[in-house]
Amino acid sequence: MNPCLVVLMFVMALVLGGCRSSQETESSGGKERIGMQKPNPPGPGIPPGHCRIVGTVVAVDSALSKVKGDPCAEAPCVATVRIVEVVGFGSGFTGTVGNGSEIKVRFRYTLAETSRLFPEMSPVLPGLQKGSTFVADVTRAGTLMAESEQFVVGKYELR
Repeated sequence: MNPCLVVLMFVMALVLGGCRSSQETESSGGKERIGMQKPNPPGPGIPPGHCRIVGTVVAVDSALSKVKGDPCAEAPCVATVRIVEVVGFGSGFTGTVGNGSEIKVRFRYTLAETSRLFPEMSPVLPGLQKGSTFVADVTRAGTLMAESEQFVVGKYELR
């Protein structure tokens, strides 16, 4: 066999063997993987930068915006939501959410039923109130340096 071919095969084996990102160790429960873990795969149809949740409204902030023409000047837009279930994450989602946690959410189309404020919207959103459970894609509002995390929801479906 050609010595150059042997060296090339040896180098290839070293390179391929060295590309592993995790190791296996023995523990009392059998083999355990340590090291880098693969990130969770994105959920079905979840846009980048979003997280799909099932949430329940636990409190509605009744303060209205003072900005003329803002839909949030006519109906509440902010609520505290308890996450019932995190369905999945889109790539690049930067928020910290988990089952059972509570997050502050700004609803882009208000918490009211949308036919009056957004007559061209289809389908009409039914509105949310304390105790309402819904499914929605949330995205993080603001910058990573913000002291308190706030999230934004566009459209949602009642559960």
